[in-house]
Amino acid sequence: MNLMKISEYKKIEYKHKIPYIINLSKGKKKFLFLGSKHTFNPDNPQFQIFKSHFDTFNPEIILIEGSKRKYNFANKVEAIKKNAEMGYLGYLAIKQNIPLEPLDSLFEYEIEKIIKKYPLKLVFAFYLLRSIPYGRDVVKLDINDFKKMDSFKHFDCTITNLNRIHKEIFNKSYDINNSKFYMSATSPTESISILNKIAVQVNIIRDKYMINLIKQKLKEFNKVLAIVGASHAVMQEPELKDYFKLKL
Repeated sequence: MNLMKISEYKKIEYKHKIPYIINLSKGKKKFLFLGSKHTFNPDNPQFQIFKSHFDTFNPEIILIEGSKRKYNFANKVEAIKKNAEMGYLGYLAIKQNIPLEPLDSLFEYEIEKIIKKYPLKLVFAFYLLRSIPYGRDVVKLDINDFKKMDSFKHFDCTITNLNRIHKEIFNKSYDINNSKFYMSATSPTESISILNKIAVQVNIIRDKYMINLIKQKLKEFNKVLAIVGASHAVMQEPELKDYFKLKL
């Protein structure tokens, strides 16, 4: 699969446009990829850009980064404040009765693949620390998801254990208020700890899954719209262009 390597992406990480918009078409098949800045600010100008593209494109289905969730918001502001750009596109889809599906795999699918390469404790720490910028409720949801998994049946899925693992990795206690640090500590483009290496592998798993799902939906629908973080759009672009040029 022709994904951009993380080493190549690092060279352009702060140079490419955000939002990063990709329009691909071949015959009746059309694909619109909205590469977004993750933001809960309704005043961010990207939302007007997304609305303009959404109205012009008139999608038959929308694929949204993340797992399955409800998008029954009262208005645009509530959608963005509660669920950022993903909430906004979900809100538009529900409002216009457009089919809506998650672009990411099930949590279990991703976890089962990554624990083949890394110890349970590091995987547990990575996912919880990655969730910190999104609030305590999201961290709690992740803990509950781990508790349901057979692979973690005998693992201590608690904040107390997270703190122990955190001290092993960073030599200090974990701080739920230090969102900026954890965004870097779980980023695939940083090199702070082993968690960044896990992030690279998780990104590859997710990007491959997303691309396969997009290809599948392009066989079922003529006009497919997807929204993801801008880095995913940039890194998936080579494979998607190849698909439209050579295989579709």
